Amino acid sequence: MGDVTVRKILSFGEEIASLGNAHIIKNKKEDTFYLVIPFGSTEITNAGKRLLNFLPRKDDHSAKSITFSEQTVASFLSDIGIPENVRGFYYLRTAVMTAVNEEDKEHVSGHIYSILTSEYNTSVSKIERNIRYAVSVAFDRGDPSLLSEVFGSSYSSDTGRPTNLDAIYSICSALKKRADV
Repeated sequence: MGDVTVRKILSFGEEIASLGNAHIIKNKKEDTFYLVIPFGSTEITNAGKRLLNFLPRKDDHSAKSITFSEQTVASFLSDIGIPENVRGFYYLRTAVMTAVNEEDKEHVSGHIYSILTSEYNTSVSKIERNIRYAVSVAFDRGDPSLLSEVFGSSYSSDTGRPTNLDAIYSICSALKKRADV
């Protein structure tokens, strides 16, 4: 941390400890402490992008917002062979309804799982296992031509089935195609 930065920090508080480049500052006016750690611009940019995924999104009137009713998504999941008596059915339904307007799979996956864990009051591992089972049931009982149409080539080379995230986005795409969006 440069001398100029340390002087600015010390103008509102006193440094009480230092460990390498990190500094612990005590605010003079309040009984609060700050941990000041220097970051490069790349780390700050990446952290900012990850944080943006958790902020509520403003309405973007230039982009088409698509919503599907629970009944529409549930009917489609039944069509591809996932029975309603499987817990993963409900997790998939909610995940698809959440992900339908999202384009970036990697940044949204944590957001989807956090919504599912809070809504269903369960753990991420249980949600993943139940979604995997639901997709497995579909591949065991469903119509192969419809499954091929929905999932295309998004299969895992190990299991011959799509990953959970690929399944969610494949179902979203198929629903959009059906709705001519």
